[in-house]
Amino acid sequence: MLDSMAHRLLVLSQASSVQPLSSILVNPGRSVHRYLVEAHGEEAVATIVLEHQDTLQSQYRSAPHISKVWRLRSVTAEPTSEDLPSSPSPAAGPEQVVQAQLDALKAKDVERVWEFAAPRNKAATGPLENFSRMLQVPQYRPLLAHSHYKVLKRVMHTADAYFELVAVTSDNTGLEGKSVSLVYLWDVKRQGPPSVGHWMTEGVQLISGAQVMRWPGTEDS
Repeated sequence: MLDSMAHRLLVLSQASSVQPLSSILVNPGRSVHRYLVEAHGEEAVATIVLEHQDTLQSQYRSAPHISKVWRLRSVTAEPTSEDLPSSPSPAAGPEQVVQAQLDALKAKDVERVWEFAAPRNKAATGPLENFSRMLQVPQYRPLLAHSHYKVLKRVMHTADAYFELVAVTSDNTGLEGKSVSLVYLWDVKRQGPPSVGHWMTEGVQLISGAQVMRWPGTEDS
């Protein structure tokens, strides 16, 4: 019912600002309401969809009857800007961080990928030269210059922890004519000092098809 961004901004956070933008009755059975929401420096447009549904209501000493009530259909959110961030900041949500890294990986821009790595990630995989060499090993090489990707699942685990499953298709395997479709798990967390409030990647893991099937709501890649 709620996507990851709406869950983070409206449920797991206390919004600092909520401003109505528009409301429209699409048809007699559906209405759509849009709000500008800000929380922890992140700004997004939230879309709330309501549906008019038949509901069976019981009555004291009489037969139940059917009445129309408005029920929540979905709540989704999207960033106010379509531009991908060039560096981490509280304004860049975890969904944008993953997109920015995938965009950089496709362009083989290792420095920009490194920019979004969390301090603990950099300590484990750095310096940059080592990180660049790590991206050449078989399990990560397909991420570089990949042909396309598909988001399978986005999950807010806690207010400060986010996971995203991504299917990546690539022919950058080192084997001529060999193309692969692999699934990776992005682990992104909101940081403490010295990068307070910044969403940064703690790690990226290649996972198996069996692991993917344990995530409800995922689609085949």
